[in-house]
Amino acid sequence: MSTPSAVSAASSATDVATVVADLLRSLPADAHPVLCLLSCTVDVDIKAVGAALMARLPGTTIVGTTSCQRVASDLGASSKAAALFVSGDGFKAGAASGTGSDGALLGRTLTATAMTRAKLEASAVRLVIVHATPGLEEGVLKGLASANTPNAVVIGGSGADNDLTGRWKILGPDGAFGTGAAILVCDWPWTMAVSYQGGYLATEHEGHITAAVSRCIVSIDHKPAVEVYEGWLGTKLPRGQSILHETALRPFGLAYGVGGGLDVHVLVHPERINDDGSINCFAEVMTGDRILMMEASTSSIIRRGGLVSRYAMQQAGVKVDDVIAGFLIYCAGCSTALGDDVVPMTDGVKAMLPGVPFLMPFTYGEQGRLRRNRIDHGNLMLSALLLTTKPQVR
Repeated sequence: MSTPSAVSAASSATDVATVVADLLRSLPADAHPVLCLLSCTVDVDIKAVGAALMARLPGTTIVGTTSCQRVASDLGASSKAAALFVSGDGFKAGAASGTGSDGALLGRTLTATAMTRAKLEASAVRLVIVHATPGLEEGVLKGLASANTPNAVVIGGSGADNDLTGRWKILGPDGAFGTGAAILVCDWPWTMAVSYQGGYLATEHEGHITAAVSRCIVSIDHKPAVEVYEGWLGTKLPRGQSILHETALRPFGLAYGVGGGLDVHVLVHPERINDDGSINCFAEVMTGDRILMMEASTSSIIRRGGLVSRYAMQQAGVKVDDVIAGFLIYCAGCSTALGDDVVPMTDGVKAMLPGVPFLMPFTYGEQGRLRRNRIDHGNLMLSALLLTTKPQVR
């Protein structure tokens, strides 16, 4: 069994032919990657790029998602497209993609198809990568959970565009879709280092959601949600327009007890205030949820990429010399709040993972495991997956 290896590639172009040429340039002519993770901004036709890569790399499992404004990697912080290719003969991968409005059905069906294509039983799946378009995430995760892959690490990122106009797409072997999902499964037999974190701190402001509908908080402690939230913020918020930028550093957190000795919070990004004082969000909320206002500084979210990578290695007991590839999913809300400071944030990841190829799209939602036996969808989060060649501890 050969030792697995990985290479990254990036392009600053937008025309498909140049992007594809740039992405393939790093691969040896006789390379046959097992899997390829791809991300492009909406300025690039991800469907055409994916089709061209699949034609040039038959047998390679490819999934991808659009990214907000830029794509980062170890090759730079502001590419139009980037890819991570992983090769070797000691592991298997399979994927499926599709469209539909029933997220649970889609997640269940795509997971089953991906496992069939990978020739893997559910118990043999050790890694799942999921991409879904905004609004479908919780349903897709429910469908994925029903596939019963108890040994799997799960990492995911939602499709994104540059300006919330709905131009996002996800990509898989069955096509690219503006409403849908793509799921990849893999039996990676070596150690994986993974972390899913918010990196925000809880403030003293908290209450309980007393009325909610899906992704809309109607009331907190029996008061209109906006009245409570503006009281916590100490400022008024604009009506009838996106408030993502204004709330990126002080979003909501849903409190889910303690895990690993730490308070567990799934971050929820407030998106818009409605005329009735309710607040639309980018993740589902439920009546009865304990909700807090969280906070972070610009400097803390700059450092977060590198720190989460280090934490993942510490938790897995691996050294950077063991790591062959990284896949980090960073929230678009944080990246747009950073602006040009995305560069030092990416540099921080590079400093923590010297010489390691990695891919980092900026997404409208992040998925991972904060709680045992559950897969969470949150906002303003960071998911980090580090593939290593260190043998598993049985």
